[in-house]
Amino acid sequence: MFRRILALTPVLLWAAYGFQARTYGIGSVNMPGPGAFPFGLALVGMALSLVVVVAGRGPAATTSPARQPLKIDRETILVALMLGCLPATSLFGVLPVIFVFTAAAARLMGIRTWWAALVVAAGLTLVVHLLFAVWLGVPLPKGSLFR
Repeated sequence: MFRRILALTPVLLWAAYGFQARTYGIGSVNMPGPGAFPFGLALVGMALSLVVVVAGRGPAATTSPARQPLKIDRETILVALMLGCLPATSLFGVLPVIFVFTAAAARLMGIRTWWAALVVAAGLTLVVHLLFAVWLGVPLPKGSLFR
């Protein structure tokens, strides 16, 4: 039961993202508004998440859930990290959260050393900064602790 609820978590997150995107105004087919792309992205994310949920259903476990010990696996830790990113972003800002999340996720996904994970995280953080803050001129949120 816990795995099914955990599998539906991305679907609910995409739904919340799409609901929030509606507040920007979706516009029309001829003149899309600022919320059109995030809303479309939310629909695609929800569809892909539902495909993963349906495709991930396998045969029932042979032992009863009461006999299985509670085991926290990598997927559970990644979901907890993702859920912690939103409040952390409001406190610390986007770039530090991207750095920490990427380093932790890289280690959980199989990068063997912390140095390699930190290099990947630094590279991704630099790319995000260059893309948004420098090239597109979009200021990234700094967080309430750094204002």
